Amino acid sequence: MPDLIETRNASRELMEQAVAVAPGGVNSGRRQIEPPICVRRARGAHLEDVDGNRYVDYHAAWGAILLGHADPDVVGRVQEAVEDL
Repeated sequence: MPDLIETRNASRELMEQAVAVAPGGVNSGRRQIEPPICVRRARGAHLEDVDGNRYVDYHAAWGAILLGHADPDVVGRVQEAVEDL
């Protein structure tokens, strides 16, 4: 299995672009880590970065701690609300 540091090339490239427009490349409670992780998607307790690496989200901040990421009931209600706009 390759070292995660070697498999974060896309994350590294995105972080370089982000640094050009935001101090430190981030604007959230999560601060820049090395090597960077740029999340592509999340579901339940799992995250997947733009390089295809999967992680368990032990941080689970900003509401994910309550229901997990992309809870189907919440996503469905949000989609209904947007369609009603």
